[in-house]
Amino acid sequence: MILNSYNQNSNEALDSLQKLLSYYQSIDSNGVTVSNTLLLLENETKGANPYLCLSYGQLAIRIAEKRGDKNSVAGHCNVVGGVFFSQKQYYSAMQYYFKGYKTMVETGKEDSTGYYLIDIGNCFFADNNNKIPIKYFRKSATIFIKVKNDYGAAVALNNIGLVKNRLGEQDSALYYFNLALSFRQRLNDSFLIAHSYRYFGDTYLKMQEYDKAYYYLNLARNIILKTEKNNYDKKRFFSEIYQSIALLNEVQQKYEKAIANYQLAIHADTLFLNDKFAISVIMQKIAHCYLLTKQYDLALSFAQQALKQIESSSSLNEIRNCDYLLVQIYSKLNNEQKEDEYLTLFMQTTDSLINQQSDGKFTGLRISVETFQKEKELAIQHILLEKTKAEIKNRELQRNILIAGFILVILFIIALYIAYRNKYKTNKILLDKNIQISQQKEELEVTASFKQQFLANMSHEIRTPMTGIVGMIDFLEKTNLDEKQKEYIEILRNSSEVLLMIINDILDLSKIEAGKMELRPIVFSTKALIRKIQLLFSSLVEKKELQLKFQLANNLPDFIEADEMRLMEVITNLISNAVKFTEKGTITVKLEIASAEVNNIKVKIEIADTGIGISKTDQAFLFNVFTQLNAAPTLKKGSGLGLSICRKLVELMGGEINVESDGKNGSSFWFTLLAKAINTNIINEKMSKEKIEHTNISNLSVLLVEDKMINQKVLEMMFQQFGCKTTIASNGLIALAQIEKTKFDLIFMDIQMPVMDGITAVKELRKQHQSLPPIIALSANVLEGFNEQYIAEGMDDCLAKPVKLEDIEKTINKWCPPIV
Repeated sequence: MILNSYNQNSNEALDSLQKLLSYYQSIDSNGVTVSNTLLLLENETKGANPYLCLSYGQLAIRIAEKRGDKNSVAGHCNVVGGVFFSQKQYYSAMQYYFKGYKTMVETGKEDSTGYYLIDIGNCFFADNNNKIPIKYFRKSATIFIKVKNDYGAAVALNNIGLVKNRLGEQDSALYYFNLALSFRQRLNDSFLIAHSYRYFGDTYLKMQEYDKAYYYLNLARNIILKTEKNNYDKKRFFSEIYQSIALLNEVQQKYEKAIANYQLAIHADTLFLNDKFAISVIMQKIAHCYLLTKQYDLALSFAQQALKQIESSSSLNEIRNCDYLLVQIYSKLNNEQKEDEYLTLFMQTTDSLINQQSDGKFTGLRISVETFQKEKELAIQHILLEKTKAEIKNRELQRNILIAGFILVILFIIALYIAYRNKYKTNKILLDKNIQISQQKEELEVTASFKQQFLANMSHEIRTPMTGIVGMIDFLEKTNLDEKQKEYIEILRNSSEVLLMIINDILDLSKIEAGKMELRPIVFSTKALIRKIQLLFSSLVEKKELQLKFQLANNLPDFIEADEMRLMEVITNLISNAVKFTEKGTITVKLEIASAEVNNIKVKIEIADTGIGISKTDQAFLFNVFTQLNAAPTLKKGSGLGLSICRKLVELMGGEINVESDGKNGSSFWFTLLAKAINTNIINEKMSKEKIEHTNISNLSVLLVEDKMINQKVLEMMFQQFGCKTTIASNGLIALAQIEKTKFDLIFMDIQMPVMDGITAVKELRKQHQSLPPIIALSANVLEGFNEQYIAEGMDDCLAKPVKLEDIEKTINKWCPPIV
């Protein structure tokens, strides 16, 4: 009933399309509508009536060539080639695929050429050539990876895996299937992922790992059942997956299950596709199963139905297979007349197949006539041998099975069952573990994403008000101050820098964990570094009545090249811990050269205190993440991240870190780092050149687009330091209006603002004006990639908040060069 309904609907659709074709041909025989209608007719007939489909396709190609429509020519070549391929006429199929490929090369559509290369490779593969297809599949994979076509890359890699599987290189096949699966997972298409799992199942079946084979085949089937797609590919997949499961059942000699799954495959194909060739192949497999189970009448019925499906087609190979199957069945039924009849048909079909292959052979790859003749002779000999064996077997009396032999067989079966059960349990445990690990990995990725977003938001919220703090420190520093006030200002500046350093460290925490942090070495003064640290901790050690001493070795260079901020972070972290756990006494910081080679030196820094000490047990875990001292009587707890970060930073700087303590009388932390010694003369020469330069900036017109009032005031004061005239806009919309009526030399644009943000504003400006002054982004987003994104969106440069006076000066000098 279902099949009749399908055929009725299909015929109605075909009649309608044929009427449309006649109508459009009467208007314009070479028009686009005729070509499109022919394409619909091709798709409607390619399964049910391939010869009619070929006539429509070839007509469509001629029309498209007259019209000069290369895309249509290639499209119709693909359909016609596909029909020839389905009929196993691979030489004809390849001719059309090559034509489509050359047409796409002429159009320059590299993506499309990759699919034609796959089709050409499939023709060689289907013709049992195992070497040439890989060349085409590799070339297509290279094209798809280059143009970032994940779908095409997966298809090409899967096809390489299929060739490897046929060659018996199953491990290599699994490798390519895994590569293809990674591309399909990026597409997040459950249908394609299920398709890959089916390849895994078929490969494990060939490797005789039946548990894994069933797992992946069943997984593929379950995924497809849940997909919402209802297209041709999904319908075809239903038939193919049931055939794979049935083959697994057949290999395991579970013939009843095999027959049931083959029938499900027929049902799926008949219900959705009505592909007579595919139905015939499945019916042959069912007949073979019935033959093995000695149900000869049922075997005969399905074999006859299989032959009926394709007897009017040109698929001589499958017709020959049906003839051979019927010879075997009639031999078992002792019907010599029918057996001889189909044996004759088998021989005739074999001869026809040889002639067909000779006419349609591939250049340089034809299969010789002698091979087919030998195949025919061997097949005939095999049939005669089977017939002789059957006659002998019918005449022989069944022998009595010895009891001892029977017991041995039973014991052997039991041993096999136990081994199979143990292997099944082991594989199930491994699969469960793999699924659990996969779920945990997904959860960790989601958590990492949330953490990264949280850190970015926190950094933005802290950096925005820091502009006001850092800016006011710059202005206070330029007022008339006595020595004590200057010291206070320097402490404030160092503290603000440390605060920014901590913010950056929080953002860099994920980089440290991923091993992606990079050093930023600069030339700096070792004495200036010590001075900064001394000022930073002066008030804290005075409050606890401690002494903070610094000892610099005589051979320590005045200037070295290393990452000053990371070095200062490690030292301040260790001194902070020393102050925290020392109630009285002295904290001593020593800097010395551990080793030297030309200009490359290894610096050793030691921080020793007279505090409570650290036990041997705690020392073993001290540098692990989230480790805190259990025996600290002060009960001063931290986050537990500091020493772990210190260790990773020191290792990044090419050194090592450790601690020495007897657990009672203080502790001594030391670490080393690699640095370059810098010649003092070079530094002096550089400083002299810098002193010669003099900036003379005046009368520049600056537009400041910033929504925070404090930042507006501080930045305006900074611009006034250089004689700039500043206009303020509190959002991007106001800025657009200001630029319409006033000419500016520079625009400083905040990113996050109400009404209209900075990115939207700069895009509008680029649309409305051909010529604009430099636009500098002011952003509190300092995560990697943001600056490049802003410049790509239309900004000329970026300044990170908090903005310093020297940053403003450098930016003005860069974009509005001063008079020297």
